[in-house]
Amino acid sequence: MLRFGKALDESWEQMSRELSDTVHIAIVGRVSVGKSSLTNALLRRNRNNPAAAVGAESGVTSRLESLTLGDRLQLVDSPGLEDLDPSRSDTTEDFLHRIDVGILVVTGSADAGQAAMLGRLRTGCAEVLVALNKIDQWDRHGEGALDQVLQQWCAVLGVDTVYPTCAFGYDSDLPAGTPVDIRGVDELRGALEDLLAAQGKELQLARHQGDKTVDAARIIVDTLRQAAGITLLPAAPWTFLVYQTAAAAKLHALHTGELLPRARALSLIPAELADSAPSTLFLTAKFFLPVPLLLEPAAARQRVLNTFALLTALHLLLANGGTLDDRAALRRRFRKQRTRAAQVAVGGRWKDPEFWQDLLLEISRP
Repeated sequence: MLRFGKALDESWEQMSRELSDTVHIAIVGRVSVGKSSLTNALLRRNRNNPAAAVGAESGVTSRLESLTLGDRLQLVDSPGLEDLDPSRSDTTEDFLHRIDVGILVVTGSADAGQAAMLGRLRTGCAEVLVALNKIDQWDRHGEGALDQVLQQWCAVLGVDTVYPTCAFGYDSDLPAGTPVDIRGVDELRGALEDLLAAQGKELQLARHQGDKTVDAARIIVDTLRQAAGITLLPAAPWTFLVYQTAAAAKLHALHTGELLPRARALSLIPAELADSAPSTLFLTAKFFLPVPLLLEPAAARQRVLNTFALLTALHLLLANGGTLDDRAALRRRFRKQRTRAAQVAVGGRWKDPEFWQDLLLEISRP
C-alpha cells in the first residue's frame, strides 16, 4: 500500500504542475495568411462561437491578444510581423521571448523572406511548427502541385515538415450556411498537442477546445492500452488503479479546469471494482501465483471493457453538464456503456485502440 500511495502522489503532483503552469502559444505570420481562422479551427470553434475575429479586411488583428478566458492558457493571435503599421509588428516581436510553442503560418509559393521570420520566432522558443495555410488555392492546379509547393517550403525554410491546412469559413461576412473547410487542421493540432504533452502541458490546451470529445478519447484510449498491458504483463495488482484514477482526474480537469482531489477520484473506482471482481482477483492471483496463459486474454478483455465503461460514463456525465455528486447517473451510464462495449467488442476488436476511439466518438454524438 505504501507503493500504491507513493505512485498516486507522483501522479497527482505531475497533474497539479501541469494545471498550474501557464502555456503560451503564438500564431505568427504575415498579414492575411489566415492566422485568426486557423486559430478558430485549432480550437474546434464554429462560426457562431469564434475565438478570434475574422474578416475580409487585411490586418483585422491589430494588436496582440489572448484568445481564451483561461488564466493558464495564452493562445495568442498576433498581428502580422510585417504589418505596415510598425507598432503592430513590434508588439509581436516583444512577445516572442515568452512562447512555449510557435506556429508560423505561410501561404502561396515558397518565399525566402519567411526564413528570417522563422529565425526570429525560434529565438523565442525551441518548438516551432510551420503551417502552409489556404491550400484550397491549389485545388484548381494539377495533381501533385501541392506536394511540390510543400517540398519547396521545406527546402526554403530548412524544416522537415510543413503542415498543409485550410481554415475557410470563419469570415463573418460569408453567407449563412457556407460550409467550413478545415483540411489538415487535425494533423497540425495533433503535432501541437504532442509538443505540449512532451512538456507535460497538453491539458491546458485541451480544456479550451470547443468540442472536447477527441481529447477525452485520447485520455481514455491511452488508459485502455495501460489496462491491457498491466493484465498481460507482471505488475502489482493495484497498478491499474493508479492509471484509472489519474484518467478520471484528467477527464474532470478537461471539462471543469479543476484537478479532482485524489480521494474523490479513488471513490469512483469501487463501483467498477464490484462489477469486475473476476479480473481483479485474477490480477491479484497473477502477481503471486503462476496463472495459465489461457486466462490472461479473457482478463485483459474484461479489464479493458470495464475501464472503457467507467471513463466513458464519466466523460459523458461531465460533457452533458452533470456532476460527480450524481453517483446514480454515473452508475447508470457505466452499466449502459459496459453492456454496449461487451456487445460490439467481439473477436479481437478489444485489442484495437482505434476501435475504442471510434466507439467513443459514436457514443458522444448527439
